[in-house]
Amino acid sequence: MAIDYFKIGQISGKQFTDVPGAVGKGLEVGFKPLVEWQKKRDKFDTDYARLLQSTPNIDNLPELPTNYLPKASEWLISKQQEYAANARTTLKTRPGSPEYQQAVMNMNSIKSSVANLKSNLTGINTERKEFLKSKEQGEISLGFQNADIYEAYGPNGTITAIDANGNVALTGDGGKSFNWNERQEFFNKSGGVQKDLFVAGDIALKEGEAGKQRDIDYYTEKSKAIVAQYDLPKIKSLVFDDLDGTDTKLAEDAELVSLINSPTPNLPEIRQALANKLGGAMFDVNSNAFKDYSDKQAKALAAKRSQAGLGSLTDSQKAQNTANEVFNMVIQDPVAYAKTKLRGNFKEGKGTIITLVMDGKDKRFDLKRGDQFMEFMDIVTKNSNQLSGTSANTQAAGRKFYDIILNARNTLNTREEGFQQMKKQYLPQFFAPETLSDLPTTFN
Repeated sequence: MAIDYFKIGQISGKQFTDVPGAVGKGLEVGFKPLVEWQKKRDKFDTDYARLLQSTPNIDNLPELPTNYLPKASEWLISKQQEYAANARTTLKTRPGSPEYQQAVMNMNSIKSSVANLKSNLTGINTERKEFLKSKEQGEISLGFQNADIYEAYGPNGTITAIDANGNVALTGDGGKSFNWNERQEFFNKSGGVQKDLFVAGDIALKEGEAGKQRDIDYYTEKSKAIVAQYDLPKIKSLVFDDLDGTDTKLAEDAELVSLINSPTPNLPEIRQALANKLGGAMFDVNSNAFKDYSDKQAKALAAKRSQAGLGSLTDSQKAQNTANEVFNMVIQDPVAYAKTKLRGNFKEGKGTIITLVMDGKDKRFDLKRGDQFMEFMDIVTKNSNQLSGTSANTQAAGRKFYDIILNARNTLNTREEGFQQMKKQYLPQFFAPETLSDLPTTFN
């Protein structure tokens, strides 16, 4: 069942309508190979549709397709002749002589190569039938992009060569030859990753609906822990396959596709990039649900006021409520507020230590220090998307917020004066400079 609210692609910032359309925006980062492969796969799909139509029961296919037989027959006849020639040598020479021993070694080598050929052909036959069944049922992942296997197992595939040891080479992409024992094995679609992520997305939604808001780091780490359990084929299936009817759009993210299509994919880097995208999506789900929760709470409060005959809030009261809400959000989780409401400034933060980018330079704030706390709050007044703007309501809220931080400054000054007075008049031995510096200078 599709979960329509979980639109992973919303976080990517690249809303392309189709993969070919994305090429113009991301050739240098990986889309060109993807589109070229799509064209090849369209051709293969046509060929396989014709093959599968003429094959009612795949299990009844012969050990080898007709196209494979000429080269295999030619090789076996050659080995039979070699074996017979060496067998005749053993009859004509004295047992134990160098010629006899060499002939026996050659015969054993031929037996070994024939056994290896049989092993190769059995593996090819088994995998080819599995491939055809998966193709017939539409189970092959769109993340599997190996044209060699598509060509070899299709109606035009042939054995191009068999080496002296019995290792088989097959027709590959564009007619080139590739060694079967060096192939990239095909893989099917896997719903495991997406299922886990849908569960996590549902939890993010329910938490927001219940009034619980998380920051983006929480969901990024949660996504990273989920994705860490899966190998590259399963991750490719998540990115490229529409497993649950949900428009994930991950396959339209140029950076992610480029990492996956790299000649030497870096799995930890791919997992981190994917976790960033998915974590952002879950954060959006939670934030939107939390906003709906807050709106419902506000409507419920307005309804209670109306029932109590208090009437609607005045513009001044609304501005004061917004200012109070912003102040409380900053106090409760300054890092989360800086991330979500000061996006143009935030760089990093933990606890009460926050670094913003101001005029292209890093500016560090320790919010336990009164002067830096007030400076940070001044930036909130000017840069918060809740307080800065051209509308009359936003400007009014900004003025109310400024009044709050002025009162806060007065409170800090009063507390400092009180500390100094206590230090001077009552217990100076307990208010040495190093002790006083450890006392909190802001409020919770």
